[in-house]
Amino acid sequence: MDNTSQPSWHLQNWQRPDGRYYRCTLQQNLFHDWVLLRQWGTVQNHRGGSVEIACCSYEDGVQQLDAIAKRRMQRGYQRIRLETLHLMRLTAEKSC
Repeated sequence: MDNTSQPSWHLQNWQRPDGRYYRCTLQQNLFHDWVLLRQWGTVQNHRGGSVEIACCSYEDGVQQLDAIAKRRMQRGYQRIRLETLHLMRLTAEKSC
């Protein structure tokens, strides 16, 4: 696949009813290597963590992202859109 047909990044968000969230971003770093940034935590207390994983290629990153999406669904997470995530953060900030 040539670089002109690949997106520059790919983002997916999931959340569970108990407020836990999980986010994955497939993107290129400054050296144009593909990396998968995984972030997790809770909406209520803003605790969490992150890890960046190097990918061999864009296709490898998409495969890893698909595997993560499958695992998130098995663990009770629901995929959410960015607009929903933004509204949830605004609500959480107002309640503090």
